Amino acid sequence: MTDTWRRADGYEVSTDKARIDLDVVHGFLETAYWSEKAPREVVARSI
Repeated sequence: MTDTWRRADGYEVSTDKARIDLDVVHGFLETAYWSEKAPREVVARSI
């Protein structure tokens, strides 16, 4: 089951995993100091 919340200004929050762009998430985590060089496979599993 997924949930989606929308605000009038267009901002949206969803729990639908299919909507997550793994490349974008991994790209961010790969460069963040607290998750530097996080393997893509680990990120995918965590989602």
